[in-house]
Amino acid sequence: MLQTFKDRAVSAAATGKLGKKLKEFCDMFKLDVDSRAKVLVMEAMPIGEVEMVRVEVLGYRLEREGGQAMLLFDELRVSRPWMQTLLATVLKDKKFPLPEGTPFDLIKTLI
Repeated sequence: MLQTFKDRAVSAAATGKLGKKLKEFCDMFKLDVDSRAKVLVMEAMPIGEVEMVRVEVLGYRLEREGGQAMLLFDELRVSRPWMQTLLATVLKDKKFPLPEGTPFDLIKTLI
């Protein structure tokens, strides 16, 4: 129960923070965290699109590589086939650098 409450709080905070950064690209953005299953689910309504885009990050973990905070994952699923192919190519190492200034230690304890 505490885990679920924590995941909801983190999801709401992340949705608010990332939603502001993505407002020029998306009419709507939502992030759900399931820290027990290690799954992140992002849903967005890109401006000009008629359907939501859903991205699932499975088996995620946070690590540092050479001082850079990274999000690593086992699998990435995207609701749009072309986007799935693009991200599989761009993120072939199954990792994504987090922005400079990301509170790595705090986030790692929360998710």
